[in-house]
Amino acid sequence: MFAWLRKIFGKKRQPEEPTPAAAATAQKQAPVEDVPEREIEETPQQRLEKMVKKEKELGTDPKRTEKTCPKCSAPNDEFVEICWMCKERI
Repeated sequence: MFAWLRKIFGKKRQPEEPTPAAAATAQKQAPVEDVPEREIEETPQQRLEKMVKKEKELGTDPKRTEKTCPKCSAPNDEFVEICWMCKERI
């Protein structure tokens, strides 16, 4: 199919073999340094406590009125008619 290209450019070039100097350089790799492990800033328990604290801060909006479910005592928004937890009518 590309015979005309072969005629113009001649036969295919064979991949060159690496020279002895290049082969020696390739064998000499940089030493692998030990990468220090990253210190964990927070333990999972600390992370959980932080999330709970944040959730409590977000849930204590003074403008947000709540009512509790008579069946499961879950807090619900004032405008809700069905409990989000037990699906009981409030």
